[in-house]
Amino acid sequence: MLTPAQVAFNRAATNSTGSCLGIIAVAVAHEHPNYERLMLAATTGERGSIINYVHRSFLNLFSWLEGMLKNNLPLSFCENEAARRYSNLDPICVKMLISGMATLTCAVKRIIGTELPDRFGLILDGWTHASEHYIAVYARYEVGGVKTPPAL
Repeated sequence: MLTPAQVAFNRAATNSTGSCLGIIAVAVAHEHPNYERLMLAATTGERGSIINYVHRSFLNLFSWLEGMLKNNLPLSFCENEAARRYSNLDPICVKMLISGMATLTCAVKRIIGTELPDRFGLILDGWTHASEHYIAVYARYEVGGVKTPPAL
């Protein structure tokens, strides 16, 4: 279970970059529980990058997932000889990608579960473009009197 500080740190990292860096921030918070205290005490020049606190294997898995999901590539792409030859990432297998996706799904579920209040509304939206069908799920709730509609 994430602490409120980890959730806030995750939200800030995700919002500031527009990417999934928040998941990396959660991994850092898990591996280095005193990270937030150290970063708050450090001067700007001493902080460096959050990437320095992430295991290389986690960063490699995240990079494969990000590249493949954002470009709508099949999972087998990571085992393609040409893809491996022209990538600067360490080789990875489909089984590892599926395991990483399952772990990412669990982390996102925990974050959503921590953020959502006991009472909230769901908004479903669907559309079709050419032969592709899309669906979006939004949760609607108030935090301090401000309505919040995050996409789930």
